[in-house]
Amino acid sequence: MSIADLAKHAMIGFDGIMQNHRVARWLRVAVPSARDVNRNTSMLETLPAVNAGIGVAATACTAQNYDAI
Repeated sequence: MSIADLAKHAMIGFDGIMQNHRVARWLRVAVPSARDVNRNTSMLETLPAVNAGIGVAATACTAQNYDAI
């Protein structure tokens, strides 16, 4: 998926303390037209939303095996 593709998808954004995370700041600059359909304050909230198909999100590489947890 390219950066331009992100603007076409429903995004799961960050809120609270996570909105100042470097990835959240980068996304606001790189994809200013991103459409947030959900905002979460932690990865533990974000991953189930991604798995449920609500939208796409930036996640840590270690989160890829979330279903195994």
